[in-house]
Amino acid sequence: MKIFYFCYGRAHSSIIAAYLHLNRLPMERIPTVREITSLGEFDKADSSDRGIPLYMGKDPHGNEVYVLGFGSQRSLSLETLYFILHERANLKEWRFFDTLATINWITRIGGFLSRRLKMVTPGRTIVAWGIRGSYWRLVRLVKKVKELTS
Repeated sequence: MKIFYFCYGRAHSSIIAAYLHLNRLPMERIPTVREITSLGEFDKADSSDRGIPLYMGKDPHGNEVYVLGFGSQRSLSLETLYFILHERANLKEWRFFDTLATINWITRIGGFLSRRLKMVTPGRTIVAWGIRGSYWRLVRLVKKVKELTS
């Protein structure tokens, strides 16, 4: 099965959800700002990455975990369509989970500062603080996804 966590830009909440799913972030405590900002893919994607799935790893059940940004359109891009065709996808084996619904306004403001206005250092820090405030909602989402896909 292919599991896709998606959000606006593939830079924040979907990355955190994938790291949780792959047991690379703790489920029992909120990580520090430093732990969040030091994640390899956190706050790295830009608008050209939207619609392009990023493989994050395999979970213990053999499911492939991806992150994906859809922007404001929430529709498939040509890159996504190419990925689907290239994979000769059995879409019944694909599951999409929206992480954007789990985040707060602090995360959105930080993401706007970092990704749109290129104020990376303050924006990234604000996003991480926002993620900390939304962390338990992300944990609940990932736990549900794991139940559905194990």
